[in-house]
Amino acid sequence: MARAGSVHKPKASTTVAEAYVGRCIRAQRIMCGMTQKNLGDILGMSHQQVHKLERGVCRVSSAALLWELARALDVSVDYFFKGLGQEPVQTPSRKLLEMAQNFAAIPDEKHQEAFAQTVRLMTTSLH
Repeated sequence: MARAGSVHKPKASTTVAEAYVGRCIRAQRIMCGMTQKNLGDILGMSHQQVHKLERGVCRVSSAALLWELARALDVSVDYFFKGLGQEPVQTPSRKLLEMAQNFAAIPDEKHQEAFAQTVRLMTTSLH
């Protein structure tokens, strides 16, 4: 598969924008149930390169790569920039992302509600 774009190391330290885009890539990759290797295979790059993109160590250096990332992760290109420049938000943990992914995969809305109620009851019993 031809590479959608190249990955270049930034000349200076990671910028806020690169780190933000990287966190978006990671969060959506996990929500899609993909590994770094899965995403790398789709993009024609190694899992190490995907890891560097997610950490903001390497930048998304072309519009083609950004487009391919969006397609592979089933989001629009603007997904990677929504909220950029606003107050920094904490990146959700892997467990939280996987739980959200698994919750969304429950086909029956009644089962989703039962699960949500169980979680609510568990958290109220902790306080």
